[in-house]
Amino acid sequence: MNEILAADLFCGAGGSSTGAERAAQEIGKKLTLVCVNHWPLAIETHKRNHPSARHYIEDISVAKPRQLVPEGYLDLLMASPECTHFSRARGGRPKNDQSRMNPWAIIRWITDLNVLSLIVENVREFVEWGPLDNEGHPIPDKKGTYFEAWVRTIWELGYSVQWRYLNAADYGDATTRTRFFLIARKDGVPIRWPEPTHAPAGSGTMLGQLPVWRAAREIIDWDVRGRSLFDDPKYKRKPLSQNTIQRIVKGLEKYGGQFASLYIQLLGGSADQDSNTDMPAPFILAHRNNANGRGMEQPLPTITASNCAGTLSIVDPQIVKYYGNDDASSIDAPLPTVTTKSRFGLVEPQLLKRSSVISMRIQNY
Repeated sequence: MNEILAADLFCGAGGSSTGAERAAQEIGKKLTLVCVNHWPLAIETHKRNHPSARHYIEDISVAKPRQLVPEGYLDLLMASPECTHFSRARGGRPKNDQSRMNPWAIIRWITDLNVLSLIVENVREFVEWGPLDNEGHPIPDKKGTYFEAWVRTIWELGYSVQWRYLNAADYGDATTRTRFFLIARKDGVPIRWPEPTHAPAGSGTMLGQLPVWRAAREIIDWDVRGRSLFDDPKYKRKPLSQNTIQRIVKGLEKYGGQFASLYIQLLGGSADQDSNTDMPAPFILAHRNNANGRGMEQPLPTITASNCAGTLSIVDPQIVKYYGNDDASSIDAPLPTVTTKSRFGLVEPQLLKRSSVISMRIQNY
């Protein structure tokens, strides 16, 4: 048969659908898509990217699979259940148990229809799916019980089931977004997982070295300068209290050492020295004659006798997240997971007039 009939539940922009189309093309088959979401905007977005698909604005929890798929079967069912009620990105806010129930709707689809293969994508915390207490918080010793029951139900319906965490950077994307993926099959064909095409710097394989992870700098539009957090009207409308300022000063004194005063001087004015960002970070910057940066693998520029200790700096822009406790990452590393809101800052070197020492500036993106 030259046609693959697939459904994309909880469809959005159409990433899963695009992947399925490409896979079908690689094996010389045509893909027929059935796409379902209760949100009209999601369906409209998907229509623009996949105009030939069959689209339905339906609540997955009450939709009748036989009506939407009169063929009675699916070669492939793809589903990305709502993830916000499982994710740590909610910042500890109470969760909604009803919204967290929608993965069970997948079970009805694989029982009402003859579904040969199933792919489910979600956040990593999905494996901790369990009951909530009266205040809407997960019960610690019950974490994962719903997930285990859900997987067991799929297995009892005759499917072989495997699940893994896949990192997008391992497959050529410039982001370390890591997601849960489950594959289930009942057509007798062994489950196969994609082999990584990229690897972190310094790692390799038995047969040779894989290309290194793509860098965030490849996908950052350096023509968009962003806005310094110090210039953000939101912060100007609400000045820092004296207690907050004192805590900042104490932190600078504790961790900044001899350079603490340089960071404080940022409030008194500074001058930017732009350099070439098309080279890998870190790079070397000379403090004179508007010199451009040079790579770490290049020879040093001339060191003069007049100021041999202060003519050069190592410049290493960093990306920081506004949440969590992770360390900053270099622009030569993949971008962390991009959420639905502005969550990243670019910490870039800045040359202070009075000291000729590189300081830092944080810009909001």
